[in-house]
Amino acid sequence: MTPTPLLRPLPGAGLRRRVALALPVAAWLGGLCTTSRAAGPVLLGGTGSGVAVLRRVLDGQAAPLSVVPNLGSGGGLKALAAGQLDLAIASRRPNAAERAAGLVEREVFRSPLVWAVNPDVAVRQATRAELVALYQGHRTTWSDGRPVRLVLRPESDIDTLLLRALGPEMDAAISAASRRPGMTVALTDDEVALDIGRIPGALGTVTLGLVLAQDHTLPLLTVSDLPASDAALAAGRYPLVKRFYLVTRARSTPEAAAVLQAVASRGTAERLARLGCQAVGTA
Repeated sequence: MTPTPLLRPLPGAGLRRRVALALPVAAWLGGLCTTSRAAGPVLLGGTGSGVAVLRRVLDGQAAPLSVVPNLGSGGGLKALAAGQLDLAIASRRPNAAERAAGLVEREVFRSPLVWAVNPDVAVRQATRAELVALYQGHRTTWSDGRPVRLVLRPESDIDTLLLRALGPEMDAAISAASRRPGMTVALTDDEVALDIGRIPGALGTVTLGLVLAQDHTLPLLTVSDLPASDAALAAGRYPLVKRFYLVTRARSTPEAAAVLQAVASRGTAERLARLGCQAVGTA
């Protein structure tokens, strides 16, 4: 994996909660029942980064996948517990209540979280201190004078928690950015990539796996004092790593078990590596 190029944020135009996206998903989930769904392709839902990578690496390798989009980790786990999915892909482990509902997980791969910018941003490198200044609001323009527009994630999202864990300076900067008016808040992985690509001057975080799996043309920022490389990821030296878990019900379908087996194969591990991801538990 080559180091990732950097991007720049812009002042916002009104905090957006993406209600238009959230309501249809909530309505779909609200109609779930606890009976098993009809037989057919393996039905998958969950976090967008995980869905994109799985669809790419499993194409033709296992039972056909049918995806319910825009569920996120929590929505995917809820749908799985209700018997409406065969598999969920999540960026967190099931909580106690979800385990009590019979959900079991296996970590299957990891992907670095990287900074990306809108293609109109000329910057491709930055330091951690420069990124802190952008989130803090001490810098509000790129080197060419264009405004930086940050694309944030919800406070409880794993991406936000990973950024906060970089240290007290970044933690304070994230808090400052969340309090500034006009910030764009993307609720899903797919949405953050789309927002970065469409908002002039945008800066935000995405997984390398999502960018490569969906062939996004987003420029990536290389953080000189936080290099994202294959070696750093393998050695555990890169701190911004998202872990992805395939989750099933305790009594799973044979088709779902076949998908789990395919994900654990050496061939899938090689395909994951081509998407900048690290396989976990490869046979």
